[in-house]
Amino acid sequence: MITDRNFKEVILQIPENQKQRILDSDKEYCVLFLHIFNVGSFTECKLTNNYERYKNVRNNGNTIRELSEVSTIIEEDNETNKISNNIAENIAKKFEHLDGKEHRKAVFKHYRNNDESPLYPIHNSFNVTERAIQRLRRFEREGGFYLLGLELCLSLDGIISEIVNN
Repeated sequence: MITDRNFKEVILQIPENQKQRILDSDKEYCVLFLHIFNVGSFTECKLTNNYERYKNVRNNGNTIRELSEVSTIIEEDNETNKISNNIAENIAKKFEHLDGKEHRKAVFKHYRNNDESPLYPIHNSFNVTERAIQRLRRFEREGGFYLLGLELCLSLDGIISEIVNN
C-alpha cells in the first residue's frame, strides 16, 4: 500500500530507466502501482493525462500523483547522489541488470545527462562527453569489439580526462 509515509521510498524504488522516462515526460499524472511479494516488492509506473481513468487506484493501495511532485523527488535524489552517481563503479553497478546495447545506451545516456562540460567550455567549440563517446566508438570499431560494464565506464572516464587535460 502506498501512503504519504512511504511515498518517497516507493518513488526511489522505480528503476532508473523509468525515472528517466518520468523526467522526460510531458504528461500530467503519474500512476504508481506497488507490487508486494514474499521476497520483496517492486514499483511500476504509468504516465497519463487522463486522471478520471485512474482516479480509483487508491482503492487498491496504489496512487496517482501529479508528475511534477514525482519528478521533484527524483531530481532531489539525483542532486544528493550526484557525486556517487559519477563514480565509474557506481555507474556500472546501476546498469548491470541491462544487457548489450541496452546497457551501452543507458551508460551513454547517464554520461550525457550528467555532463558538466557546458559549465567549463573548452574554446566554446565542443562537448567533451560527446567527443569521448565518439572516440570510444571509433576505438571499438577499429579493435573489432565493444566494451560493457565497468570497462566501458572506466574507458569513458579515461578518455574524458585525457580530453580535458590536453
